[in-house]
Amino acid sequence: MKKRMVNLMGEYLAAGLYDVTGNEKWLADQARDGWLATEMNRKGRVEFVDSAPNATVRYRLRPTQKREKCPSAEEMELNEAFGWRYLGTAGKCLHLWRCDDPAAPELDTDPEVQAESFRYLMRRSVWECVLGVGTEILFGLALIWLLGTGSLVDMIWKGRLGYITLIAAYVILAPIAMGLEAITLIRQVRWMRAGIYPGETRIRYRTKRCFRGLLHAILVAMLLYVNFPGGYEQVPAEGAVYPSIYALEGTPGDEQDAVHTARTKRLELAPRVWIIRQFGQNGAQMETEYYRMLTEPLAKRMETDLVEKCEWEKSNETEMIRLESEELDGFWWMRCPDGPQYAVARLGNCVMRVHYYRGEANLRDHADLFAATLKTK
Repeated sequence: MKKRMVNLMGEYLAAGLYDVTGNEKWLADQARDGWLATEMNRKGRVEFVDSAPNATVRYRLRPTQKREKCPSAEEMELNEAFGWRYLGTAGKCLHLWRCDDPAAPELDTDPEVQAESFRYLMRRSVWECVLGVGTEILFGLALIWLLGTGSLVDMIWKGRLGYITLIAAYVILAPIAMGLEAITLIRQVRWMRAGIYPGETRIRYRTKRCFRGLLHAILVAMLLYVNFPGGYEQVPAEGAVYPSIYALEGTPGDEQDAVHTARTKRLELAPRVWIIRQFGQNGAQMETEYYRMLTEPLAKRMETDLVEKCEWEKSNETEMIRLESEELDGFWWMRCPDGPQYAVARLGNCVMRVHYYRGEANLRDHADLFAATLKTK
C-alpha cells in the first residue's frame, strides 16, 4: 500500500488555515482521486494511503476548546459511534475528523452550537488579518518613504528590473489574501447560524490556492533579488550614451576605441542606465554614468543624489559648484585637490555624472557636449 505525507497548510494554501471548508473540500477531493487521509500530526502534516477512489468520504475540521491537544475521550467515543473517526489536531487549533459512511449524520447537528465553536477561531482570524494588513501597510509606507527620501543611486545600482514591481504587487495582494481568509470564516459562521453548511466548490478553493501560490512566488523572487543585486550587462560600446573623451580633449580618434568597459541595465525607475569607462591619449581617463529616468521629478532627485555622492566620495573635502547653463537644466562641477574633476549634468529626465576625470580639459567649459549627450535617447 502506497503512502504519502502532505503538510495540510503547505500543500493546500488556498486561503490558509482559517478557510476550514476549503481545507475540507481539498481533503475530500484527495479521497475522490484515490488518496485517503488516515492521520494528522500537530504540525498539520497529513498521512494519506492509496485507496480506491471514493466520492462519499467527508472530512470536518473543528476548532479546539482552549487550545486542547486532542478531544476528550467522551467526545471521541461519541463521535465514533456516529461514524466519525478522529485523525489528529493541528497546532492546538483544529481537530480533523473523517466519516466514511454517507448516511451518517453531520458532526454538529445544532447550527448555533457549531457556530459558537468557531467564534474563537473567527476572532483569531480577524485579529491576525488586522495584524497582517497593518504590517503590509507599514511595509508599503516604508517603500514610499524609501522612494521619497532614500538614495536613488543606491537603489538603481543594487536593484534589478522587476524588484519594485514585485514589492508593489506583494503590498497590494497580501492584504487582499488575508482579508479573504477572515471574510471566508465570518461568512462560514453566519451560514452555520442560519442552519446551512457552507460547502466549497472545486474551482473556488483552487483559485485561492493559485492566488496564495502567486504570493509565495513573489516572496521567493524578492529574496533572490536581495541576494543577487546588480543586474548590469557587459555590452559593446556601440549604441551606448556617453560623451567621448576624444571630443572632450579635442584629440582625433575613434571614440569607441577609447571605451574600456561598457555596462548597461534597465529598471522601472530608470528605463536605461549606462556605465562607461574610457581611456584617452596622454593618460586621460574618466568614467561616466548616464541615467534616463522615468520622470523629470525622479531625474531631479537623481541629480541631487549624484551631487552628494561626488562630495561623499571625496570625503566632503571639496563642494560641488552649481554653474549656470543655457543648454542644461542643472550643471554641477568640482575639481579635487589631488587633480580629478567631477561633473553632474541634467536635461529633462536624463542625468549624467562624470567622475574621476583626469585630463587636460576643464569640465565646466563643456556644458554643450554634455547637453548634446543627454539629448541622445
